[in-house]
This record gives sequence, structure tokens and C-alpha cells, in this order.
Amino acid sequence: MFTGVGETRVLEPGPITSYARAVWHPAGTGIVIAGSDAAATPRLYFQSSDGGPPRAFSGDGVTLAPIGRAVSPDGKRVVALDHDGVPELYPLAGGPSTPVPGLDVTDAPLAWTPDGRELIVARYEDRDSPQRVERVDVATGKTRPWHGLGRALPTLFGDSRLLVTPDGESYAYGYTRRMNDLYLSSPLR
Repeated sequence: MFTGVGETRVLEPGPITSYARAVWHPAGTGIVIAGSDAAATPRLYFQSSDGGPPRAFSGDGVTLAPIGRAVSPDGKRVVALDHDGVPELYPLAGGPSTPVPGLDVTDAPLAWTPDGRELIVARYEDRDSPQRVERVDVATGKTRPWHGLGRALPTLFGDSRLLVTPDGESYAYGYTRRMNDLYLSSPLR
């Protein structure tokens, strides 16, 4: 889907008073929104790009991960973080969420594979270890290495941010690099 010059549409906010993140549905027919209502309760909403109010489709305390493509290629499921920060699958049509076997709060879902059977996941052991990137089968939790990462991400300072293309073959990343100069001086008078 491409965006560009065209007709501006104003979408009504409905019950949403605060927006955390929004991502396009793969068909371009709407937007999945992580937002909060007047009671500051976060949850997921879907809003048609044709208009109308957003419709909540998750329970309380659910939000989208800070990065990544959250909506499955078929547009039926969204990988999001439950109230404890654990990635789970939420049906866009509504209903109970499904845990992804083997995922926990240290895992960051980055993208779906084109067939929708696996997630590409960044796995963090701890803050001092570089992340591993694996493919995780959403039904079984079986993992295998993701070979898209040609080399290790830099660990110069802080977190790196990895984004994966829809075909799962390419990636881009950003990171913070802090450089300092140290000067030695004799006592000043």
C-alpha cells in the first residue's frame, strides 16, 4: 500500500483519549490502534479508514509493541503485549487472546513471516547481551534461526532498533553511539 496526495479524512476518536501507537491493516482498509479511554485504560481498537468510531477488540491493559509489524499478513490477528508485557495473539474480530508458546517479556515481536505462520522475534537475555533474532512458530513455539541478519547488531550503547521488511528478507536498524573526549590538565591557578 502506498500513501500520497489524496483526499484528507478526519476519523472520529470515539472513546480514545490517548494514542500510544497505530499501524495500518495490510489491506489498507483500516488502522489498528493502541489507545486509552477516559479512564486511562489501554486496549486495542480497529478503525475503518472509511470512517465510523473505533471498535475495541482486546481486553484491558493490552498495547502494541513499540516497533514492528503487528498485524498478520491475512489481517486476522494482531500480535500485542498483554498487561504483563508478554506477546500474545489477538483476533481482530474480537474474542480471547492466544499465547504464543515460548514467548515472554524479554521477547520483542518484529514482524510476521509472509505466510503468517511464524513471527520474527528479537530475544533479549539481559541488557548486556546482544539480541538473538529467531523465527517462532505461533502454533507450536518451535524456534529456528532467522538468517536475515547478516551480522551482529552493534552493541555500542543502549538498545538497537531492528525493523524487518514484509518479505522477511531485509532489515534496517538504528542505534545510539556515544562518543566522548577525555582531557587531562594540570592544576589550574
